[in-house]
Amino acid sequence: MPILCLYVGLSETSFLLVNSAEDVKYYSVPYSYSKNSSSSDFNQFYKDITGKLKIPMENVELLVTGFLEPPKFDANIKFSLSLCEIIDQNHIFANYFSVIYKGNVYSQFDLNNLNLNEKVDRNSDPQNINLYSNLSEYSFIKPSEGAETALLDLLIRNRSIDILKSVNNIVICGDRFNLNRFLWPQDYILAFDLIKSTGFFNFKIDYKNCTPLIQLLRKYSFDTYHSIEVDSFVSGSILKSPGKTECLLNYETEKPKIIEVEEGGIFIVPIDQNGDVNVVVKNEFMNSFEFEVPESDIGLVIDTRDSNKTYSPARIKDWENRVLEGLRKF
Repeated sequence: MPILCLYVGLSETSFLLVNSAEDVKYYSVPYSYSKNSSSSDFNQFYKDITGKLKIPMENVELLVTGFLEPPKFDANIKFSLSLCEIIDQNHIFANYFSVIYKGNVYSQFDLNNLNLNEKVDRNSDPQNINLYSNLSEYSFIKPSEGAETALLDLLIRNRSIDILKSVNNIVICGDRFNLNRFLWPQDYILAFDLIKSTGFFNFKIDYKNCTPLIQLLRKYSFDTYHSIEVDSFVSGSILKSPGKTECLLNYETEKPKIIEVEEGGIFIVPIDQNGDVNVVVKNEFMNSFEFEVPESDIGLVIDTRDSNKTYSPARIKDWENRVLEGLRKF
């Protein structure tokens, strides 16, 4: 029997229709849901959207999750879990004002009384809070300046997340990164910012936010679906090294290169298909160390910014240009 996985967030609702481990279809539609939404409203939305997308409602096993709890509606739900129950320790989930990591929820607002139709804080403009919901629905909208997006992202950018050194395959996901369009430089920079700890990490950005759906499916039947894959990830590696940093890159088929990045910078080194690259790092605040960088979509991101500093809009614009330059192969 086919399985229909459903994730309901604050700016999107997405589906994973699984006929088999090899036959998987993904759907995503803009939809803003909160505890104040009525079950009858969502029930009608569910019927309308599954009909429009021609997703079968009968003869499927329905699995449901949502932010933070799965919605309640009139359907034969086979299995449901909260978002915190399915996010693993290597996942960082972000919507536009909350971050989930290792079962902990870091939120700018009180989620127990959240109503997206009202002001949730006397200093907050609901139009700003709903920016990314609007971007999801109207993907042609773009803030006039990258600094404006960076300012709005402060709601989650400064969350204190200590990534364990043993976690070396980080998955960055959530409504914030599923905007029904390609990722902008600001999106990449935010992903880099969510990795707070110093050191070297491999990561993936889930630009369709399929992770909650895949995790829900694995929790339901791990033996059957542990290896299921969906094309929704951009891979890369990052060196978080605050302060002036010097890297010696040893290639398998090329001459070694030395790259020096000043404090407060972002630099991207493409890693092509010619094998892994050995990197030796020197930093004025850390002991020298080395690591292997695998081939990836983005390459190696060298991030020398200090998370405790506030940088000017001009500096933020420079980061965006560096990211665009580093990702020009896309």
